[in-house]
Amino acid sequence: DHRDLHSFPTRRSSDLLAVAVAVLLLGFLGYRGLFGEGAADGLRVSELQGQVFVVGSERTPAALGDVLGSEETLESGEGGRAVLSFGSGGELTLEPETTIRVLPSQGDGLRIELDGGRIQATVRDGSPLGVVSGGREVRADGEAAFQVARSEGSTYVSSERGTLDLRGFGDITELNADEVVVAPDGGSPRLDPASRALLLEVEWPSDAVRRERLPVQGRADPGSTVTLRVDGEQVALAEVDSEGEWQAEVMLKEGPNVLEVEIRDPLGRTQTMEQVVDLDTTPPQLTVEVAVSGG
Repeated sequence: DHRDLHSFPTRRSSDLLAVAVAVLLLGFLGYRGLFGEGAADGLRVSELQGQVFVVGSERTPAALGDVLGSEETLESGEGGRAVLSFGSGGELTLEPETTIRVLPSQGDGLRIELDGGRIQATVRDGSPLGVVSGGREVRADGEAAFQVARSEGSTYVSSERGTLDLRGFGDITELNADEVVVAPDGGSPRLDPASRALLLEVEWPSDAVRRERLPVQGRADPGSTVTLRVDGEQVALAEVDSEGEWQAEVMLKEGPNVLEVEIRDPLGRTQTMEQVVDLDTTPPQLTVEVAVSGG
């Protein structure tokens, strides 16, 4: 039968094509199952500002469209900023002086490690994100908007929208919108409302001083930055150490000085206090009374 002989190669080609399609489909489904839905899209650089570098086998300037692979690192320098997209509408923003590393997937979507600095994340349904910091992990499996910061051996997390799953934060397992958790390495995490005033204690000098150089110190949350201004002009910066202490020295001008102390925590929240300090370097007048004999 000539018709059967001619149709044999056609049937064989069709069978091979069907097998190839099945293998590709199974591979795709296996990849999605292994790395999580949305992970196939990768972590892609969509916006850049200033100096940002990709670190893998070598350190190179980041470029728009770059896709970060497992174990690759992205660094933003001073003034550098990057926006990364992932999954279905997910977005990750690196603030200046921030370093992240892409972690191998554990089958639950994209995971990164925050080595320092601050990130802002927007997560959409179907594109889960895990952020590891200080051995702890913050996870968003549904719609969420949040920040994670790493500074001076502490992890800071704030949620603007959605509920976050917290792992390694002791008894605190969830973070709801308008809540903040501060977790020092080796210490007990603290849960606060986002509106809580930041810790700022200042050991103010006396209202009247005679020295131009004035030491100022106090306490604040570890990892925060303290800015000191005199009459609105910045004169000193201080970092809050792991014990929560800071100190600085300012120069005063003759007469009244408005001394302002502003704290900024790793999440970008601020608190300000001020006091007027009067500098008087005029030598005191010395009055000498001389007794006159016979007077």
